[in-house]
Amino acid sequence: MKSIKKAVWAIFLVLGLVAASGAFAAADAVIIPSKSAVNPIYQTLYVPDNTTSPARIRVYTYNGSSWNSTATNITPAGISTTAKIYGLAVSEDGSSLFVSINDLRQSRVRIYALTNGAPGTYQDATWARDGSGYLTEGDASIAGIAVQGDMLYVADMNLGRVHYFKNTNGTWAHAGDITSGLSVLAPYYDVAVSAPEANGNYSIFVSRK
Repeated sequence: MKSIKKAVWAIFLVLGLVAASGAFAAADAVIIPSKSAVNPIYQTLYVPDNTTSPARIRVYTYNGSSWNSTATNITPAGISTTAKIYGLAVSEDGSSLFVSINDLRQSRVRIYALTNGAPGTYQDATWARDGSGYLTEGDASIAGIAVQGDMLYVADMNLGRVHYFKNTNGTWAHAGDITSGLSVLAPYYDVAVSAPEANGNYSIFVSRK
């Protein structure tokens, strides 16, 4: 039963992405979206654009009757020209945008503060690195991302795991990896979390190729 539940969630996510990405196909055909995100408070849409070097985020707003087809472009500072963005997520209160920046050993998770839906200042989640700034964990190939309260989960297409990060007093930091029940040889593309139950517990769903 558990495996069936995971499969249903994976299909739901894929269909959701197709619907979201198709909304601006005619007006913005150059976009190659991965995992878009919608701000639940400010009705703002965030779409990864991996056609540029480096990748960027396109921000669309709702004017009260329709979505604006012209985007505001956000290019994350300090990333290499080979970096890609495969996952975006927004906090439940609409105050933070989480970005999965895939650049192998230079990969990072970036958190933007949002003001009325617009990205502003940011922090990169702490993640163990060597003296050259490379991840000690190896060639991470991070993709889908999901947030639940003070916890953040990021799927890895190369290392066969889900990285998780914890927010402590406003600072996000890598707190460990989920490997139990996962194959180190499998590419995991996306992750989702359920709403918390009455006892605070929630489920994590992972999709793989």
